[in-house]
Amino acid sequence: MKLEAITGALSALLASTVASVPVDPDSLEAVGKWPLTVVLGGVCCFCVYLMYRQGADYRQSIDKVADALKELSANLAQRPCIRDPKND
Repeated sequence: MKLEAITGALSALLASTVASVPVDPDSLEAVGKWPLTVVLGGVCCFCVYLMYRQGADYRQSIDKVADALKELSANLAQRPCIRDPKND
């Protein structure tokens, strides 16, 4: 969530900065000649990176839950007098 907010804020700042800078028409023409596949490849690489980061965060969250469940089961195993005997 923080990464998306930072990316959005930096994109807005960069867009407003670039919009206010005077641009040479020859440089615009040179950028316009870039193949579309190069631009789309860069966007795809960025998306894959974001998916990787999201997966890593999800794995960390699942690991925390698994550790908490292990600790809970260990605590419950040490106190059998609390359990209802019908559940055995």
